[in-house]
Amino acid sequence: MMLLKIKSSILFGVAIAAIVFFTAGDQFLPEPMKSWSYDLRTSTTDFISGIFDPTGKLDPNEARQEQLDQIEQGQP
Repeated sequence: MMLLKIKSSILFGVAIAAIVFFTAGDQFLPEPMKSWSYDLRTSTTDFISGIFDPTGKLDPNEARQEQLDQIEQGQP
């Protein structure tokens, strides 16, 4: 029973450390880990935004302008 408590507390500590590394590691960690944290966060953000925007266009006005240009040229 005691081993289970130790194991769960270690797992909790690792989870908290991972969350802090991901969210704010580039604010206070030394240089090699600072850039790793920043790169991990930006690549994850780019990946997630790529999932929700499969065309790769984050500017809705640009996509709309392309549609209007196609209509003006007579293409459906």
